Amino acid sequence: MFFTIEKLEKRLQELDPFRYRDKQELKGLRIKEEINTQIGLYPEEDGEWKAIQCGESWQGYDQYFWLAAEVQIPEQWKDNKVLGYFQMGASGRGGSGSFESLLFVNGSPYQGLDNNHREVFLDSKLAGTSVALRFRMWSGLNGYNPSTSPVSIYHSALRALLAG
Repeated sequence: MFFTIEKLEKRLQELDPFRYRDKQELKGLRIKEEINTQIGLYPEEDGEWKAIQCGESWQGYDQYFWLAAEVQIPEQWKDNKVLGYFQMGASGRGGSGSFESLLFVNGSPYQGLDNNHREVFLDSKLAGTSVALRFRMWSGLNGYNPSTSPVSIYHSALRALLAG
């Protein structure tokens, strides 16, 4: 009757460009499938990496992938909060269809990411340096249902940016 939901959605769309200021989209992303699904693995540079860009898809059912990016955090961000925003997949039934990921910063585990946790606050001491970002991503189970056969889940690296 009063279109309250529609009005709120419109306001959110209008405000979205102002949420992250001084932002830079991540470029030069690379992806590779992880054959070894052992828990506790750290990123390795060997293997077959493929270039991927925001908006391109990756898929799998209960599979692991590595996503890599090398980023230069601007020196002028040293007095700001440095934030990474990573939206890499659509949510499935019960949350088990969306991606999950562990972010490594310069080779060390840093923070878990998923559809409900997309933002990462990075140490402002990294401003002015080159940073290696590695994401160990899990494709999910497509709303696990043991009575149906596994179906690949399509994910997209929809948005990946740094802001300061």
